[in-house]
This record gives sequence, structure tokens and C-alpha cells, in this order.
Amino acid sequence: MIEIKGLKKSFKGPSGPKMVLKGFDLYLPDKGLFAIMGASGSGKSTLLNLIAAFMRPDEGSIKIAGTLVHSLKGDRASLYRNQRIGFLFQRYNLIEGFDALYNVTVPALAGGMSNKKAEEKAKSLLRQAGLEGKANQEVSTLSGGEKQRVALARALINDPDLILADEPTGALDSASAESLMAMLKELSERKLVVLVSHDEALSHKYAEKTFILEEGMIKDGGSGRDNRSAKLKPRRENKAFLKPIERRNRREDIKLHLLSFFVGFAGFFSLMLGLGLYQGALPSLERGRYAYMESPMASMSEKQS
Repeated sequence: MIEIKGLKKSFKGPSGPKMVLKGFDLYLPDKGLFAIMGASGSGKSTLLNLIAAFMRPDEGSIKIAGTLVHSLKGDRASLYRNQRIGFLFQRYNLIEGFDALYNVTVPALAGGMSNKKAEEKAKSLLRQAGLEGKANQEVSTLSGGEKQRVALARALINDPDLILADEPTGALDSASAESLMAMLKELSERKLVVLVSHDEALSHKYAEKTFILEEGMIKDGGSGRDNRSAKLKPRRENKAFLKPIERRNRREDIKLHLLSFFVGFAGFFSLMLGLGLYQGALPSLERGRYAYMESPMASMSEKQS
């Protein structure tokens, strides 16, 4: 399913371009769990970003399910990610302030699925993940393991061909990490799962094969070519998933505007009060001066001088 040839990617550094990926070939089948390991900065996340079309390579090609990923950009890249890829991140990347059900539906709504169908599918996925009773619970109140299972349900809602998991167990305790890896292993029986991880024990236990990225090259190679073709089919745009976020943002904006108004009004009132006191003090001082000059004490002083 994944066919990579001559992949090279460099980044600008203070001393000039730094070549992160130096050109290698990699072939992965249409299902199975494959782990990519390597030291920090070896290019693991860069490789995932290239596969997901977040970046474009300097040289080489990436072909996934018949799609030339390295040539995608703009809306076509977004469409490819929405339809073909499910993502798992170390820090979950859930939308705080909303419940688990809404978080799972977001990719489906963004892809044009109706609200009713998206919610039905999200509930089914949450049930499969053992979170049926958590559907209406705000995600910030969930445990780390529960958050990652919500994220997995979200990754699956558009029925993608490929799951990209970037350190998905990095923030989990050992029991939650084992549970998640077992789910990914079961999922890999019908989909391709590419896992980036620092956990060597978990990778060797669950992955069919482990690849090592070192000095810009990948070791151990891949096996199996998938020549299945697929086309990207645009879906009807549905922006309904943005409405709850927009409502929350409007509420926050109103609060900020009211606060700014009251702070500004208080400052203006204080300024005007100060000016009023100052303006009122001038005539009082003038009247006091004349009253003094007319007093007997002042007259006596003038005569003595």
C-alpha cells in the first residue's frame, strides 16, 4: 500500500541545509502493524508528515493506494488526509470543552457526513472502544487511556486505509499502553498501521516488523507491494462541526468585549473625575487668595511693608 522511492528531505539550519532523510526505498502492504524507531531527530515524525502530505519531499516519490502523495497540495492534500488517513498523537489533540462524542464526529462532519450519521457511527466506535458510557462526558475529565481511545475512535470514523500513530503510548501508563497496542494490533488485521515509537519492548511485541531510522537511512527495508488503485472523491462540504466552536468563541469574545468596556469606562470615569477635581480646585484657590488679601492680617502685613 505504501511505496516510497528515493525519499530525501532537508531543513534549513544555522549552518546551512541539514539532510534529515537521505534517500531510501520502503514498501509496506495494505495491512499489518509496522513500527519505526530511532533516536530523537532521526526523522521519524518527518517521515510521517511526508506520508500525510503535511510536507513535500525534496526528492523521491510516495505512492499510497494509487495516490501520488508527494504531488498533493492544498485542498487535494486535505481531502486525502480526511479520507485516507487516521491520526493518533502522543497528546491526543482532542478539542477541550466538548464531549467525547463531538470529538469523534469532527473528521466525519468536516468530510461532508450528515450530523445524524456521524453521531451514529461515533457512538458505535466509542462502544467498540469500551467508552459507551463516556460519550457525553467532557474530554478534559477523562483519563489518559480514555482520551487516547477517543482519539482512536476519531481516527477510524472515516474508515481510513492507513493509521499513522506518532508516539501514541508516550503519555500513557503501562496498562493503558498495552491496551491501546492490543487495539492497534487487532485493527492491523484489516488496515495498515504505521507506528512511531521509542518503546522498543512494545514495538517488538506487537509490530510485525520494526524499522530503524539512523543517519537519514532506514534499515531492514520493507516487503510486499500493493498495486491497488484508489481515487479521491470530493464529498459535500459540511461546516456544521464548526458551529459549536464558533459559538464558544463568540461567548469568549463577548466576555472580553464587556471586560474591555468596563475597564475602559472605569478608566475614563477616573480621568474625568480627576480633571473635574482639578478644574474645581483652581477657582477655589483663586477665591482663597483674594479672601486672604482682604483679611485684616494681610492688610497689616502690607502696611508694615
